[in-house]
Amino acid sequence: MTAISTWMKEEKRDLEMNEYHEQYWNSFIKRISPKDEIKGKTVLDFGCGCGGFLRLLQDQRQFKEGVGIDIAEKSLETARSLVAKRPIEYLLAKDAEKFKGKVDYAFSYEVIYLMQDLAEHADFMSEFLKPGGVYYAATGCHTGNPQWEDWKKIILGESVLPLIDYAPDDFVDAFKAKGYKVGVCRLDHRDFVSVIHKDYFPTVEDAIRYYADDIQVFRFEKL
Repeated sequence: MTAISTWMKEEKRDLEMNEYHEQYWNSFIKRISPKDEIKGKTVLDFGCGCGGFLRLLQDQRQFKEGVGIDIAEKSLETARSLVAKRPIEYLLAKDAEKFKGKVDYAFSYEVIYLMQDLAEHADFMSEFLKPGGVYYAATGCHTGNPQWEDWKKIILGESVLPLIDYAPDDFVDAFKAKGYKVGVCRLDHRDFVSVIHKDYFPTVEDAIRYYADDIQVFRFEKL
């Protein structure tokens, strides 16, 4: 994966995106299966951005060690500045070799839809996961989202990366083809939602629906 400076064309938007997502990460964490014990384990956040998800997960579940990997160097610098004493490293993928084959649980939030090759992504995650390791990936950016066609135009105007039209089945099929056991559920966010992004959510109902129903959480288990 080629390194970039930031995910967003405007650097400040990377941290804003991190802060905005934080309110929904709690619901993502709640979707972790009861059989998946995070405490004392090694975890990875793929596409960690400014690193907020791992900080929140550590504060709630106390994993042994964590690594956030990203291709945006400025975002990683921000993440490192905020880690405090938590057992987390934030690295470019090329610098995370020591974690290969050692990860118990991996996560990504609103990142998997940016992958240009899902089969390649499944292989990449497999390199880091232990046998029996689990990768949780959440996204509502797919063709099942009734606003996706409008969103694509907005995202392409803000992001430095191209987009592919993925259906939820595309994520499932790509990982099943690589030998993963796959499960899926809705994010089912039932707390308050922000209604500040009128370009993405023209109505309150759009925002509520997206975070309750459109975001799907995939559980990919490496067999």
